[in-house]
Amino acid sequence: MDPKNVQAIYLHWNGKYITLTGPALMRTIQRVHLRDVYYDFAYSFGVDQKGAVYEGRGFTVEDGATDRSVAGKSYSIYMGIGPGQKIPVAMLEGVVNLVEEINERVGRRLPVKPHRAAHRTTCPGDELTEWIRRGLPVAADKPVIRPIKAVKPAALSRVKPDLPALGSAILRGGDWRNALPWRKARVNALQLALGYLGYGLVGTGPWGPKTTDALKSFQLHAHIKVDGIAGPQTWGALRDALVKA
Repeated sequence: MDPKNVQAIYLHWNGKYITLTGPALMRTIQRVHLRDVYYDFAYSFGVDQKGAVYEGRGFTVEDGATDRSVAGKSYSIYMGIGPGQKIPVAMLEGVVNLVEEINERVGRRLPVKPHRAAHRTTCPGDELTEWIRRGLPVAADKPVIRPIKAVKPAALSRVKPDLPALGSAILRGGDWRNALPWRKARVNALQLALGYLGYGLVGTGPWGPKTTDALKSFQLHAHIKVDGIAGPQTWGALRDALVKA
């Protein structure tokens, strides 16, 4: 399949109460699928209850678990959870991280849908279906923002930074790929912009807690989604703020 043709991401669950997690869970699902009508693990990806992400069929092999009508045009994510189980925040975060990774790979934001939207089934249950409808919120809908004293650093306040052409870049703290040159340049541009706007950053460096706090404070004041992730909406708000500053 060609990722350019993908139109949606579908979420699935186990359908039965399950205690397995980790690689053992994924191997069990693989054995079940091989025993049934599939050639192998049928999902594009899997996420366990600890939030670990596993590659199944991946980005270039058709999903076999959703419906023939969307085969080759969708990715599927299997969540190792079943009815009556409390869904761990780590698992939800794993799904959100995976969705962001998929969006970055395909170069656009794909709609996330429940399996039941493509096939006659109750999968992935009412709770996860409602979670999808609400836009995949993690933990509380109102993130806790630690207040930051907004003081413009004298060393940066004289020179307004330029944001590079960022396209659809999606950056977050703790991502090992931030060490890659093109991503590092964007992280540094983000830090310079936040510092210039008075969010307590001086200079550039690795993305640590101070960068996340500064970014969340900016998002809060800009009245956009407060998630500590630098995506297209945040870049646009930063550009606007720099123009007005």
